[in-house]
Amino acid sequence: MKPITLFLGLIIFSGLAASEAQAQKVSVQPDQQRVAEKKLQGYSVTLEAKKDKVEPVLLSYLKDKGRVENKKTYLHLREHSFGNLLAVPQSLYAQASSKGLQTVVFFGIDSSAIDPANWELARKELERYTYDFGITYYRDEVQKQINEAERATEYTSKNYQKLINEGNSLSKQLENAKAEKEKLEKALIANVALQEELANKQIINKAAQDSTYVDLEKMKTVLEMHKKKLGDIQ
Repeated sequence: MKPITLFLGLIIFSGLAASEAQAQKVSVQPDQQRVAEKKLQGYSVTLEAKKDKVEPVLLSYLKDKGRVENKKTYLHLREHSFGNLLAVPQSLYAQASSKGLQTVVFFGIDSSAIDPANWELARKELERYTYDFGITYYRDEVQKQINEAERATEYTSKNYQKLINEGNSLSKQLENAKAEKEKLEKALIANVALQEELANKQIINKAAQDSTYVDLEKMKTVLEMHKKKLGDIQ
């Protein structure tokens, strides 16, 4: 099987599977986890994807919000104010953890380092960040599928048009071949007739040769007689 055929087969299969599946729903839950030796309060979302696929998207998502420190097990934004909502910026942490074939993504801050009024503002933003990331991840994945499907569709469309053009060319070649066959058949019939005509003419010519040869010999005899007579005259 050619690589492109396998690629198209996978695209079609995954596309059909995706069309039969229900749209992904993003649900966030209050959560607390220990990250960087700190007990953090925040929210988590469970995604239907493996960790190695989620982590690059999470890093890109956080980079849009500030300078990210990429640690081994978590991501860290220093002095994050949630769009200037907080008077005193806080450290924002994000972590992706495997859960079977799923991935749990956690966003949190150290609530002990923030006053209750600001915590309420930060809590709402954490919930929004978590939900927004879940939406972003699924939309990115669907967009990748759309891009792959578009590439496959474009390739198949070009290949289909190529096959149509090839089919038209083959039809024209077949028409030309049939016309040439008909021409050759007519020429063959004419050739057979010509052979018969030439054979008949050859027979007639041979008969004429024989008859003329006899006449020629007779004439030679008469000529010799006349020459003898001429010689006998004294």
